Amino acid sequence: MATAPTIFEPPHLEAPQGEHAEFVIIEEARNLATVLQKHRPRADRSHVLAHGEGESVCSFAERVRRRVASMSGRCPIMKLCYVVASNSTPHEVERRRLLESLLAALEPGGSFTLVASATSYGVCSWLEVLFPLAKAGVVLNVTN
Repeated sequence: MATAPTIFEPPHLEAPQGEHAEFVIIEEARNLATVLQKHRPRADRSHVLAHGEGESVCSFAERVRRRVASMSGRCPIMKLCYVVASNSTPHEVERRRLLESLLAALEPGGSFTLVASATSYGVCSWLEVLFPLAKAGVVLNVTN
């Protein structure tokens, strides 16, 4: 009689009580220092992800999604700050998909801040799309 294969599952690493994660995601790495002066994460588990020079928009979005997904299984994500590039990008669809997945990762009671310059195109339309997707109790902010 054949036995079912044993599947190794690593221990689930839960965050200590009260610990949570924050992310700052930046589309332009050259703005890193300026952004962190205003939007430095202060959580026990803080992550800053910046779009690398030469990295495609799709690769950056996938890297961000993987990191957020890996953290969401370990501790609640309570704060996300997404800094939009000052120039318009031809990859609006990918950005929108990324913003939707980030918003879905937030726990109720969390906050999502979209940081955009006055020259960023379509910020209001993004919020119109994202607002209905937010979980109850998630706060959406826009700042520059």
